[in-house]
Amino acid sequence: MRRRVALAVVAVAALAFAVGSGGFSSVTADRTASVEVVGDEDAYMALNYSDSQVELSGSSEYDDTFVTATNQFAQPVNFTIEYDVSTDEGLSASPASDTVTSQSVGVGNERDVTVQFNCTGSGQQNATVEFGARAEGASVFAETTENRTVEYQVDCSSAA
Repeated sequence: MRRRVALAVVAVAALAFAVGSGGFSSVTADRTASVEVVGDEDAYMALNYSDSQVELSGSSEYDDTFVTATNQFAQPVNFTIEYDVSTDEGLSASPASDTVTSQSVGVGNERDVTVQFNCTGSGQQNATVEFGARAEGASVFAETTENRTVEYQVDCSSAA
């Protein structure tokens, strides 16, 4: 009797291995997804900057906020803004390139990134600031895929 029971158990086990569990390894299903594309100023990592030429006049030194980053995530994030400034010969920027990191920017809070221009010549001078941005939090990440550009026209007439 024991032998019959043992043979029956072995037969059932062999049959289970031969047939499989009835599970599956992949599935195809129709799904829909919608993605809303928003401008920089409405994104979770909101970036406010001038997308037209900025005119500065009246002094030989100019401090200007070229971008304001606002945290619109549901948690604090660290912002990193990397930028490079190119100027005409009669204008200098300080610093000409930099990486600015703002730690633990709270929900709804913002951080300004500035550059200082100094007239070293006279007349109309031009400058361009190119920048990229990144935001990182505990479970979120956002990054610009292309650099943004802010163009300046600086009146250095009164500088000499």
